[in-house]
Parts: sequence; C-alpha cells; structure tokens
Amino acid sequence: MIYELIIGMSLFFVVIGYVITWDNAEHLLSGYNTLSEIDKHKVDIKKYISFFRKFHIFFGVLFLICGIILTYWINEDAGAFFLMFCPGCCYVYFIGMGSKYSKDQNINIFPFGKIN
Repeated sequence: MIYELIIGMSLFFVVIGYVITWDNAEHLLSGYNTLSEIDKHKVDIKKYISFFRKFHIFFGVLFLICGIILTYWINEDAGAFFLMFCPGCCYVYFIGMGSKYSKDQNINIFPFGKIN
C-alpha cells in the first residue's frame, strides 16, 4: 500500500511540473491569478515557471527514489514518516526560493503569506 502512495504522489508532483505553463499560469497558478494586471507585470513569471517546473520534476523523482529506498531498506514506518514530512520541508524551500521572482518585495504570489 505504501508503495502505491509513494508512486502516486511522485507522479502527482511531476505532473504538476508539466501542467502549469507560462500560457496557463494566469488561470491556474494560485496567488498569481489573483494579482492585478499591474502587479502581474512586477512578477517575472517566465523565470518563475521555469523554476516551478524544475522544482516539481526534480522533487517528484527524488520523492520516488528516497521513498522507495526508505520503505524497502528500513521499513514501512520510515516510508510513512517520509510521506508525511518530506513535502512540507521541500515546500518551505520552494516558497523561500520562489519569492525572489517578484520584482517588488511587497508583491506576494503565494496565497498563504510572504516569506522574507
């Protein structure tokens, strides 16, 4: 059962990396889609989408490899712990690094708060 979760979550992260593109970011990217047109021009969306894609594809592959290794070599509890905490830790990094793509530090493209 845990292997199916690891594979499913990994595929989910990789698919997110491919689905969100520069063309559809205005409609699908939460936080960016609520900005005014003036504020949207202050965000370097092309570079952000490039970072977004690389992060999610790398994270999906890394999640798959590490999750399977931990579950197989240690036990299912280690795999479950990894499933619970790895995404949160990686998204803290993602939010911190993603905030640099705003040309105006008062603009926040993340819907749940600004990280300096």
